[in-house]
Amino acid sequence: MSSNFVRFTQLGRKIVGVGRNYRDHAAELGNAVPEKPLLFMKPPSAYILEGTPIKIPKGCSTLHHEIELGVVISERGTEVTEDKAMNHVAGYCLALDMTARDFQSVAKAKGLPWTMAKCFDTSCPYFTLEPNDVILTGTPAGVGPVKSGDIIKGGITGLTQFTFRVEAK
Repeated sequence: MSSNFVRFTQLGRKIVGVGRNYRDHAAELGNAVPEKPLLFMKPPSAYILEGTPIKIPKGCSTLHHEIELGVVISERGTEVTEDKAMNHVAGYCLALDMTARDFQSVAKAKGLPWTMAKCFDTSCPYFTLEPNDVILTGTPAGVGPVKSGDIIKGGITGLTQFTFRVEAK
């Protein structure tokens, strides 16, 4: 594990997820692709290093894995224009976005935020991005449930890969 990655997880201030960014993923969950970005936040305490087990939240019966491309932000910016966007990109990372799907379904049905579904430990479009923030670009089709004892392996062909074990909390 690189010391740069450990430092990065200590410096990151927020994780911004983009929901339903891939048509195939929206379709597999029976959702429409939103007209405006559907954003959610995760706290930096959700970061874990490879080799650390993913803990299933107590009471969760349907936990899904989502392997995603992350965009690491290099400099502060708000309302950045498309032609300047790449000036704010430090690099890319492989990310695993875990979702307690049953918690999310209950919250959505009641019109509540899905913080409990997206922000457990180990898991307005105009705002300021800070250095080391990460934008999760969304997941393509192929998400699925995991249970205690499962191993999640993911990667970007020719670049990087990771492995995580899933455990009950």
